[in-house]
Amino acid sequence: MWPATAACFCHGWILWFFLNWVPSFFAQRYGMKIEHSAVFSTFVLLGGTVGTAAGGMLSDWYLTRTGNRLKARRNVIIFGFLSALVGLIPLMLTRNVTICTASLCFAFFCSEIADSPLWVIGSEIAPEHSATSSALTFSGMALAGAISPVVVGYLLDASNGNWLVAFGASMVVMVLGPLFAMRIRLEEPPVEPPARLDRLAVGGTR
Repeated sequence: MWPATAACFCHGWILWFFLNWVPSFFAQRYGMKIEHSAVFSTFVLLGGTVGTAAGGMLSDWYLTRTGNRLKARRNVIIFGFLSALVGLIPLMLTRNVTICTASLCFAFFCSEIADSPLWVIGSEIAPEHSATSSALTFSGMALAGAISPVVVGYLLDASNGNWLVAFGASMVVMVLGPLFAMRIRLEEPPVEPPARLDRLAVGGTR
């Protein structure tokens, strides 16, 4: 359970970072009024909405192609984390608002690709206890929701509003996500033994 819970924490960190801080990023870094920052934030968050649906379809397609549940979930999760990490790199190199908006949109899209497989894998880790395993897995996301906004706020205060520090910390978390995901294992469903034939209905013999 713990690798899935830890991977879910990393995903939750990025999710809550985007939900809580993207509007403030545009307002503080570019001096936008709230109505202008809302427009840019909407484009970013729409990217995440599309990414959630895309991740579910991609994972199901992968399962159909390979027949391997673990690969269909785990590999898509890893792909989402690493792609989101690449998507944030331009933010460290430029202050151009158009490039940064596109970068955030792409990063959030890729991060949310991992969301649907994480929801599914939470129930597939222990199929006979799917409700419990899902609850334990997503306690990681809930914990991230409690910690991420506070830590990012502290980093921004300590660095005098340096957003590179905040994004850098989130990129470190993105690196940890795939490392935890690689340790996820799924419990295979029990295989029913073939029925035993105690008697053969051929001439009354055993």
